[in-house]
Amino acid sequence: MRKMTNSGKVLVSTIVPALNEEGNIDEFCRQFAEMTGTSRFDNELVFIDDGSTDATLMRIKENASKYPFIRFASHGRNRGLTESLQTGFAAASGS
Repeated sequence: MRKMTNSGKVLVSTIVPALNEEGNIDEFCRQFAEMTGTSRFDNELVFIDDGSTDATLMRIKENASKYPFIRFASHGRNRGLTESLQTGFAAASGS
């Protein structure tokens, strides 16, 4: 079933597992915002920090306060891609 937002658009969720990606998060978010700014869909970006040992989670949180379309979850330790995607599917609100 398609999730509709208050704007009447379909909500599309993009799930992004991240492990030690602190140097890439800011640019990724900026480009995602630019790319989806004129989309015919509403978009959400769901980061899953998979036990990073660097500042990945901090960068995600900072971007989440800047961009309202960002959501996130965090694993306390590395669980791998499959579990990260499962966590992302559970956290996602859209299609």
